[in-house]
Amino acid sequence: MQIRPNAFTIGLIIYFSIALFLVYTEFGIDSSISQDMENKIISMYAKGMSTSDIEDHIRDIYGLEISDTTISRITDKVLPVAKEWQQRPLESVYAVVFLDAIHYHVRSEGQIIKKAVYIIMKV
Repeated sequence: MQIRPNAFTIGLIIYFSIALFLVYTEFGIDSSISQDMENKIISMYAKGMSTSDIEDHIRDIYGLEISDTTISRITDKVLPVAKEWQQRPLESVYAVVFLDAIHYHVRSEGQIIKKAVYIIMKV
């Protein structure tokens, strides 16, 4: 008995073949990382994720194995920019405004609604 694949099965095979080709061309067989993936790694690092957390996250989401060393190499690219920002000249005066609100339940036209009393303080 010979099994003949139907059009749906052939379509799936073609779809996954193209998807696999795109993954290999985007990320490279030699494990090079695309610029988009580098930007995502830098973004995760900027949001406070550790390199091992980033490694686990990329493995879970994308199924890619990227070492801590590679992630560190990518995140080290932003160090010169961060150093430059830290060493920039500061202004002599900065305006500071504190905003806060207290929310109260108020009866209005037979209904209870929330109203805010805003507190603003300028230094």
